[in-house]
Amino acid sequence: MAKIQFSDALSKLQSVGHSKNGWHKSVCPAHADANPSLSFREDRDGTTIFHCFAGCSHNDIVLAIQGGATRTAEYKEAVKKCRNNSTPPWERVVEDSYTYQSESGSALFYKIRFGDGQFPKYMTKMTPVDKFGAWGLSCEPVLYRLPRVVEAPFVFFVEGEKDVKNMERFLRPYFDNRVAVFTNYDGAAVIGHGGSVGQKWVPWLYNRYLQGKHVFLWPDNDRPGHEHVKYMSDTLAGIAISCTTAKLPSYM
Repeated sequence: MAKIQFSDALSKLQSVGHSKNGWHKSVCPAHADANPSLSFREDRDGTTIFHCFAGCSHNDIVLAIQGGATRTAEYKEAVKKCRNNSTPPWERVVEDSYTYQSESGSALFYKIRFGDGQFPKYMTKMTPVDKFGAWGLSCEPVLYRLPRVVEAPFVFFVEGEKDVKNMERFLRPYFDNRVAVFTNYDGAAVIGHGGSVGQKWVPWLYNRYLQGKHVFLWPDNDRPGHEHVKYMSDTLAGIAISCTTAKLPSYM
């Protein structure tokens, strides 16, 4: 695995914010980033740990930094825009809040959707919406509506928490608790430079919850949405009893 010293990464990535637990955020140099989707911090050996919420790999990020991506005018402009949109999250207009829970129903973290048109559109918090507590994700992500997924034999995937709520309103009167609607944390696949696909479905985290279930996949009708459910379907083979993808008109 490619490595880069934290001091070098910090100087080149131009941090646009940081948390008390040592994580910095910045614009990811490995894809066309419109908001700071990259988190990074110093590892024990002085090198850097990266996590891109758009799906870029550690090696892609290191190679982009070493290749000079952070020196381009496009990257510098993206950083500038992120810094200009620096309203503290507790002062922003909240449109909705989505609670991610453990299997037993305990709240793990909250995904906050803002309605003020600034970037980022979403942020994650470990406590309910208020001025206090740490912003950012400090635990492994889980499926949205996980307790319902665990109990239901039939599960529907849609892209995004807002669509989960909409689908629940439609299905609940007909299926009661025999069906659950869910989504994964942080959206669909991301299409990078050159057409590469960064996957956000994490099989080792999510697939075990869908074992022995009938799974229905309803993608957003665009390339990231279709790539996302194709990857889901491929990784669920032999785990789910069945996995059916909705046939939508061509998005091309």
